[in-house]
Amino acid sequence: MLSVLLVVGLALVLAAVSSLVRGGSRPLTANSGDTAEASVPLAAPNATNLLVLVAGPSAEEVTQAAVEFRRLYESEKVVAYPFQAHAIEPDVTALTFPHDLPTELFYYLINYLSYPKAGYAASAHVRGWATLPIMTRERLVSPPESVMVCVPPDDTEYDVVLLLTPAPAVYQVSFQNLLPILLRYPVPVAYMAPPYSLEAIRQLPATILS
Repeated sequence: MLSVLLVVGLALVLAAVSSLVRGGSRPLTANSGDTAEASVPLAAPNATNLLVLVAGPSAEEVTQAAVEFRRLYESEKVVAYPFQAHAIEPDVTALTFPHDLPTELFYYLINYLSYPKAGYAASAHVRGWATLPIMTRERLVSPPESVMVCVPPDDTEYDVVLLLTPAPAVYQVSFQNLLPILLRYPVPVAYMAPPYSLEAIRQLPATILS
């Protein structure tokens, strides 16, 4: 997960992700003004490497959107998978997952945080990271590897996400069948490693959503 950020295209795209990548991966310190329901992370022996970063909105807005998502997908047994929300910076919030999350719910979460029902006061730029196999209808394309998940920059369907690998390769996943399809045309976004250490994020105060 040490790939370098490669963002191409419009200057707006570059500006959109700048708050996520400035300074590269670096140590974190908790802001003394942060509030949280629990100051001790929930990280367990089976804690996963799933990570979501949301840049732009406040931590309160992102947490509320995550709460709405959990209510919306309660019937999908999301209650069995607690989230932890960490305020990294005033405009950067992380979600971590101590007990994994089904792949389809992870896709839905990335999509919902990009387009929450209540909206945000500022534009949101959402990126997720996971270790997943790439499995198409015909075959296993690759064994589990690090992927970055986001909605397409020019999204007009609102029910798809992109999987970007360090290879580089870009796959589109439709919520109709949840099968990755390799895109053979360029998209104005590329794989980037998380700009913050997951281990350091887990040391920050956390609001536990369960």
